[in-house]
Amino acid sequence: MKKFLSAAVLIITSCLLTLVLAEVSVRWWLSHQQRQAQEKCQRFDYGAFGGSRAFSINNAYYEPHSVVNHCGAEYDYDYHIDKNGFRNHLNYRSNPRILAIGDSFTFGFGVKDEEAFPALIGAYNAGMWGNPFDIQYRSFVRNVDLLKPNIVIWGIYAPHIITMMDGNWSEYCPGDMNVTIDSSIALRVLNWLPFQAIHESALVGLIFKALAISKIGLEKNNLFVRRNCYETKEVLLFDKNIGSTRYTSDPKVNEAYKTQLATVLNKMESYFRDAKRVADQRGIKIVFLFIPSRLYLGVNDGKIDLRGRYKGALMLPDRPRKIVESTIINAGFLRSDILDLGAPLLAEPDWRKNYFSIDAHWNAEGHKYVARVLREKLSLPVNFTH
Repeated sequence: MKKFLSAAVLIITSCLLTLVLAEVSVRWWLSHQQRQAQEKCQRFDYGAFGGSRAFSINNAYYEPHSVVNHCGAEYDYDYHIDKNGFRNHLNYRSNPRILAIGDSFTFGFGVKDEEAFPALIGAYNAGMWGNPFDIQYRSFVRNVDLLKPNIVIWGIYAPHIITMMDGNWSEYCPGDMNVTIDSSIALRVLNWLPFQAIHESALVGLIFKALAISKIGLEKNNLFVRRNCYETKEVLLFDKNIGSTRYTSDPKVNEAYKTQLATVLNKMESYFRDAKRVADQRGIKIVFLFIPSRLYLGVNDGKIDLRGRYKGALMLPDRPRKIVESTIINAGFLRSDILDLGAPLLAEPDWRKNYFSIDAHWNAEGHKYVARVLREKLSLPVNFTH
C-alpha cells in the first residue's frame, strides 16, 4: 500500500511539475513573440488601424488623404488613401475606366498599394477591409456617381453573409457542445474546477486557439464548450454545413439562424438588383469576382476534412458560392457576369503559393495571379492608357 501511495504521489507530483513547466514555457514563448512583434511593428497603432475601418463602415469610403500602417507577422506596409477615399496607387486606366469594390481581398490586405490587383489592372481601388455586402453596396452607389466607370469589379467573399447577421452568429458556432450532467458526483467535481483560472492559463489559451475554442464552463447542470466563431466563420458560411440544419446545440439559435439567412439573402438580392438597374442605365459592365478562401480550396482538394472536426456535419464546400450565385442571378445578372476564381486556382499545381502562410489573404503573388485572370477576362492590355 505504501509503495502504491508513493508511486501515486510521485506520478501526481510529476504531472503537476510538468504542467507548471509547460505553463512557464508557454508564457515565456508568448512574451518573446510579443516582444518580437513590438520590435518589428514599432510604427503600428492599433487604434489608428481600427479607426480607419470604423470610418469606412460609417461612410463607405476611407478618410481622404490618410495614411495608416499595418504590420503583422507576414507584412509591414502603409496604405495611402487618396482625395476620393480610395486606396492610392500610380496606375489608373482611363479607357476603360475600372472601379473595384469589395472587402479586404479587393483592398489588398497584407500587400502594398501598388501590389493589390486593382492597381495591377489600373482600376480605382474602393475595396474596404472587414466590410460586408451592405457597406459594399453603399460604396457602389457612391462611387459610380463619383467616378462614372465603364466597368465595376465587385469582389465577392461569401463568408460576409454571416457578418450581415445581427443575431448570435458570433456566440454560437458549429462544433458547440452542451452536455447535461446527470451524475451528482461528476457535477460536484465540475463545480470544483476553477474555470476562470483555466481561461487565464497561457497553456490552455494556446490549446484553445488550436482548437478554435473560446470558452468552456458550467451553467447549472450543463457543461458547455463554445467555439471561436471568428475563426470558424466560414464553416458557418457553409450554411453551417450540417445537413439536418441543426446548427448548434441551442434550438433557439438554429431557428434564428435560418430566419436571418433568408433575411440577409433578400437584402443582398435587393442590393444586386439595384446595382443592375444603375449599371444598365449608365452602360456599366459589372463583373462579380468570386473569391475562394484557403478553407474552401482545402476542402475541395481533399487536404482538409472538416467532417472529423464537426461531428454529424455534411460538408458542402460549394454551398456558399451557390447561395450567392443564385442571389446574383435572381437579381437579373447572367452566369457569364460571374468570374469564379475557385476552379482556376484549384487547377494550379500549388494554389497555396498565392496565399500568406498564416494570414488568410492573398499575398503579392496571389494578386498578380488575379490581375492576370482579370486581364484575360476583360481583354485588357498590360500597358496603361491615361
